[in-house]
Amino acid sequence: MATTVAPTVFTRPSVTSRLLAWAARALDVRRGEGGLVVLSFIVLLLTISAHTMLETARDTLLLAKMPRRSLGIVYVLIAVFTLPTGAIAAAMAKRWGPKRALSGSLVVAALSVLGVRGLPAGANTAMTLYVLTGLIGAVLVPQFWAFAGGLFTVTQGRRLLGPIASAGVIGGFVGSGLAAVAVRMMPTRQLLLVAGAIFLVAAGRILTTRVGDEPINGTALENEKKESMFSRDAMADVRRDPFVLRIAGLVTLSTATVLALDYLFKWSVAESVPPERLGRYLATYYAIVNGVSLVMQLFVGGALVRRLGVTSAALVTPMLLAGASVGMAVFGGAHRAVMIAKGADGALRHSVHRITTELVYLPVNATTRARVKPFIDGALARFAQAITACLLLAMAETGRLSRWHMTAFICVLAFAWLALAANTRKPYLEIFRRAITRDSTLEQGTPALDFATVEMLVERLSNPKAEEVVAAMRVLEARGRERLVPALILYHPEPRVLVHAIEVFSASDRTDWMLLAEALVTHTDETVRMAALRALCRRGRVDLLKKMAATDQPRIRAYVNLWLAVRAIQNERERASLPPGAPPPPPSSTRGVSPAEAFRDEDATAVWEGTLAAIADAPQLPELGDMLLQFLDAGLDVHALPADALETATDYLDLLALAVANQADPRTIPRLVPRLAFRVGRDAIRGALVRLGQAGFDAVANALRDPRSPRQLRIHLPRTLGRFGTPEAAQVLLRVLEEDRDGLVRYKAIRGLGALAGEHHVRVEPRRVERFAYDNLVEYLRLLGLGVGLERGFDPASATNPRRAFATMRFLDGLLEDKMRQALERAFRLLKIAYPKEDIHGVHIAATSSDKRARANASEFLDTLLTRKHERRLRAILRIIIDDVSGADRVDRATAFLATPAPRDHRAAIVELSRDRDGILSAIALDHARAFGDPQLLERSTTARGARVEVDPKTRALASSRSVVDA
Repeated sequence: MATTVAPTVFTRPSVTSRLLAWAARALDVRRGEGGLVVLSFIVLLLTISAHTMLETARDTLLLAKMPRRSLGIVYVLIAVFTLPTGAIAAAMAKRWGPKRALSGSLVVAALSVLGVRGLPAGANTAMTLYVLTGLIGAVLVPQFWAFAGGLFTVTQGRRLLGPIASAGVIGGFVGSGLAAVAVRMMPTRQLLLVAGAIFLVAAGRILTTRVGDEPINGTALENEKKESMFSRDAMADVRRDPFVLRIAGLVTLSTATVLALDYLFKWSVAESVPPERLGRYLATYYAIVNGVSLVMQLFVGGALVRRLGVTSAALVTPMLLAGASVGMAVFGGAHRAVMIAKGADGALRHSVHRITTELVYLPVNATTRARVKPFIDGALARFAQAITACLLLAMAETGRLSRWHMTAFICVLAFAWLALAANTRKPYLEIFRRAITRDSTLEQGTPALDFATVEMLVERLSNPKAEEVVAAMRVLEARGRERLVPALILYHPEPRVLVHAIEVFSASDRTDWMLLAEALVTHTDETVRMAALRALCRRGRVDLLKKMAATDQPRIRAYVNLWLAVRAIQNERERASLPPGAPPPPPSSTRGVSPAEAFRDEDATAVWEGTLAAIADAPQLPELGDMLLQFLDAGLDVHALPADALETATDYLDLLALAVANQADPRTIPRLVPRLAFRVGRDAIRGALVRLGQAGFDAVANALRDPRSPRQLRIHLPRTLGRFGTPEAAQVLLRVLEEDRDGLVRYKAIRGLGALAGEHHVRVEPRRVERFAYDNLVEYLRLLGLGVGLERGFDPASATNPRRAFATMRFLDGLLEDKMRQALERAFRLLKIAYPKEDIHGVHIAATSSDKRARANASEFLDTLLTRKHERRLRAILRIIIDDVSGADRVDRATAFLATPAPRDHRAAIVELSRDRDGILSAIALDHARAFGDPQLLERSTTARGARVEVDPKTRALASSRSVVDA
């Protein structure tokens, strides 16, 4: 029996679905965020619509029933009733949580409004309605933002709070528009009925959805539920935290400024508009202002915050109000000037100002934010309102309230607000520094030692175990507390402790150890005797040399003999036995013996080391320089030594470098530079070259510039230049970054610049460094695009050799991942060079963390740090890389930064990889193409590989999207 298969029916998405999908793309709403955004948007829209209708009704009734000079009374009453209302709201939040507290407050607001509607018309009813409207706004708006703020991370907030805040502006426009229509059809008091119904609808929308029941990342909102929203802890947090104190100051000044402007606005309207036209006038004016605010929110607010950053965007509102206040002062407080100033306030308060205020709160710890935000936005704001209203009321009662006085008062408040906002960036960055340090589990610098720790370390100095004592001394030395190491430690029985203690003492300006060290010159352990003798000779106690001349230990005997010869050269009475200018003869046991041969004989090795130690400690003499040239010309091939002699060879080369550094003879430079190609003794040779000063620097820089220098040498020269710690070294290394074609040399140049900026505090041109950081970030996105394209459409079953296709695919994935990690590391190293005082390493760790909040903190920190005009593209590309999105979405967002579009599918990616500058990556891609057995793909890949060329320095300088070739 035949089976009938029903044809597949494809249905077109509905218009609503398409509109929602378009809105999600336009507003950058990502998977899992839609429910939160929709809920927040609708609730805020309904709440502000109802509240705007209430404002129209309250202002109309108040200005019609109360004298102008008594308007300050209502502001005082609002502040007085805010405290008990806030306490009730806090109890609701503590018992039910932000979601249920907000819905409950909406229900209470609706019932209260409907109750006022039943009261008889009059001055008392108008005053009651005004106070009630103010209390509703004081409770509902902070509760909503506390509820919404707990749903999003800082990065999500940057993207989503703007669109959500637009709901408030749309709600204001809708509410004022409905009020403007309604007052032409019904009495103004009927607006109360409509507003109450809208509050009930908003409460029902919250209660009928499960979105927002659970806190993001588990614990943030749970902690908020347990904290009292108005408590002594909140005031303590405000006093203790400089950043929270700044927020409190901003809210206080903004509240006072807006209230004074609102007072002047109502004064001017009541004086200029007849009572019978108040309803229509106010409803129309509010509709126009809210329409402008909507335009600001949709087309200006979000773009302004993204372009300027949070702290810079926070300056916009006080700056415009300060300018408007100056305009009012110029025109003597004229009605039209007041209308313009109030319009600027209305256009910005619920858009730019609200966005920046909420974003400024987000970096604060969730628990602290839960305590201080309701306190600052509620009680503190109402306290500021009460003080401002009392001042205005007192001025009115004393007959000193005039348009000019109010204008001057507003001007002072607006400029104070602007000044405080301008000084918010530094503490804002500091709070992200602390968060990033915590996220990356790093400490800022070396922690100071407290008294208990010092006690413990000093106690450990008497430990019989050598490793414990040496570790304690190293900790004290690293913290600059080496003077706490007592001289009596030289009585310790362990030679290792004695040697390390002598090194610590001889490097300081202390003298209390020298008498005890004299006794160690005859210690049973040769290393202790040698260390004590060297330290004392460096301090001028050369009289001890004659006492040690008869020793039978070859190392000490060689040391003493050379020192005595040096003394003979310095003493004219003993120079008669030596030809003028002739170097002291090398010890007889080493004549004709090369270093490589000496390392096979213990006594010969000791003699070489003793001789070099003496040269490293002795004063500078040309004769000793001649001896060093003999040592250097003798040569030492460390690769030819047996493994058991390698450690001895390292000690020898270290001593040789120290001797060269001490004598500072320029003739040794040509022998030292080639030795940097070898690991053994490299660090000591770098120190010797630095000690040789400008001559050593010129030799290293010339070897780096010379393309004929062996690559094995050139790759170690940039870090050597970094040891010099001069601006000239920074310029040489920057030119290497710009011109050198060897990727590994350029990477080493980055390391050298890092040492210059971090260790020597040399200022490296930030703009040039940031350009290279940008190039590496572009390279990261290019590689990411190749990786994403490589994954699309890959099917090993379609290959003629599936195993080979799968194996090369894994190889390509691994190589791309490594190269992306290296590009990102280079970019952050370069940022550290541009900003050496910042913990960019911690930012790098946080930016690559799997913790969303850590990544958000890193993104916001960089966004606030990189505020200069030339850093905009760098800031934008960093935001794309750090943002918590999929690789494919990241590549789509990065199209504007890439020179060529990312490959669409697997085959296109293979062709691009075959063209890559990296020869290994290109070869593997071609091998991967062969595994598919597709002649066309193989031909395209082969052609692409044949066309690949190394980037020319001139081409790279012209192409801003090119990056440092991978090391």
